[in-house]
Amino acid sequence: MCVITAALMVAALCAVPASAASVKLNKTSVNLPIGYTTTLKVSGADSVKWSSKDSSIAKIKSSDGNTAKISGLKSGSTYIYAKVGNTTLKCKVTVKKSFISASSSNVSLAKGGSQTITLTVKGSKDIALSNSDKNVCTTKWGKWDGDKIKLTINAKNPGTSQIKIYTKKYSKSTAKTINVNVSGNNSADIEEEEEAIIFSNGEYVFIIEFEPSDGQNTGTALEPITAKEDTSANSSEIEKVVELVNKEREAVGASALKSDPKLNNIAALRAKEIVESFSHTRPDGSSCFTAFESAGITNVYMGENIAAGQRNASEVMDSWMNSAGHKANILSRDFTRIGVGFCKSNSGYGYYWVQVFTSEF
Repeated sequence: MCVITAALMVAALCAVPASAASVKLNKTSVNLPIGYTTTLKVSGADSVKWSSKDSSIAKIKSSDGNTAKISGLKSGSTYIYAKVGNTTLKCKVTVKKSFISASSSNVSLAKGGSQTITLTVKGSKDIALSNSDKNVCTTKWGKWDGDKIKLTINAKNPGTSQIKIYTKKYSKSTAKTINVNVSGNNSADIEEEEEAIIFSNGEYVFIIEFEPSDGQNTGTALEPITAKEDTSANSSEIEKVVELVNKEREAVGASALKSDPKLNNIAALRAKEIVESFSHTRPDGSSCFTAFESAGITNVYMGENIAAGQRNASEVMDSWMNSAGHKANILSRDFTRIGVGFCKSNSGYGYYWVQVFTSEF
């Protein structure tokens, strides 16, 4: 941000230029859960006029000279302005429902089994949980690693339970729910199924896994695509997927998605990974969203669709559009960008596809 600054002194009714001073706002953008406050401060100035572009989203709770406390009221984005003389500084404030996310929102276990999930907490680490039925499962916290903490869920008896994780002071606005189902079967008889993953925006992003096709469908066979390979056939089919996505979005009045090179690289990486493990969990056991984080993409809406066995763009789009969860991602108005990856393998289902989505970053 380029800031033009000046300092004025008043003496004997005359305005006399003083030495140049640096007027800066301590934050140019900030994320707030509903109910949280943050403090903005202007350095290099004693008197500041504060204002909010939309006080229904974020309001100025109190101000004192060069500082102001900003409170998040409802989901959305707005600007807080700090005017110093003829200079206006601004901070973009994005208010969201929750900044607690989990690597899995649905946990299926056999009696006696356990699963460890990773929680990402943006904001206060003063968190707690409630367990609706401790006879079904118990929990154990791990240690903090930056903004992440592990939670182990131990299955005791058949049944269901809801685990809610929340920031103590703002339980209603930060609650993250994990649904736990415990069966009486042996763990070997249980097929784990992720029906939804929640990310740090606090909203559900449906990424239901599509069952691989039988490989009998017809179409043009494609070569593998990686971050370093991009044949004309691959480029054409990937562009066709984006084209078909935007055609579906246009039909429901949603804005077109922009193909993003960084997301294409993420999708290409994930396409190779699902050859090894057809899941939204990566081969190393982490959530698919860690691929976004490794690329420097955080605190935005994110989603992933995967499929296997379809040999061209039309077939895979037909499959995704006939699945409620995948269709929800494709048509979501929360997303503005898309990346598509494809990989061909001599084993498994042969053809592997990935779509990744984000809001602006």
